[in-house]
Amino acid sequence: FGSSSSSQSGGNLQPTAAPQPVSAAMLRSSALVLVASSALALQAAATGKVDCGGSYESSCERCTHGNKWAWCNGECTWMQDPLNEDDGVCVASVPLGGAMKANAQFYEWALNFVVGGSVMLIFACVYYSKIIVGPPKMPKITGISGLRLGLFDCFGKRDTCLYTTFCMPVVVGKNYHAADLFGFWPGCLMTFVLTYSPLYPIGVLVRTYFSGQMQKKLGYENNIV
Repeated sequence: FGSSSSSQSGGNLQPTAAPQPVSAAMLRSSALVLVASSALALQAAATGKVDCGGSYESSCERCTHGNKWAWCNGECTWMQDPLNEDDGVCVASVPLGGAMKANAQFYEWALNFVVGGSVMLIFACVYYSKIIVGPPKMPKITGISGLRLGLFDCFGKRDTCLYTTFCMPVVVGKNYHAADLFGFWPGCLMTFVLTYSPLYPIGVLVRTYFSGQMQKKLGYENNIV
């Protein structure tokens, strides 16, 4: 019987090195570094210096020491105009409070929502005119329970995989229309809003419910798989 502190290699039992405990010297060194960093930060704040991201200077312009953007960090930001090909300058960062940061995040989301929605709407209009209303007009589909597809079958068709990944609201609207649950546009718009907004958890529940209804329409038995 071998002990838990041994390992077998080439038929010989060799003792396994025990983990080395953290020494008191290492703890003291870490504490000294932390205290020194805090002291430097307090001293810089007391003397009005700025944090360059590892060093402290009287102003952001003095942070770089010829190293340009690499030494412009902390409370400073490197600004450079690529159109004019200037050398750039290290300037003080604009502090954002909690409310301003929340507003910035909201405006960023709203911009993405509007731009993405506009692109999706254009594609949906083209898809509706070419596929849904035809010619030929897209037929209703029911009772196809004999057709079974695997979970990863979509990867075998590149176009279908990309289409369902990046145009999912259009796909859902088409499926709801084909299964005669409700119209293409209600399904498309509802899915887009519930997917790309804070209402996403509600969208998961809604899609789960309608997926079950669509399975019934198509003749499949509902199951957790």
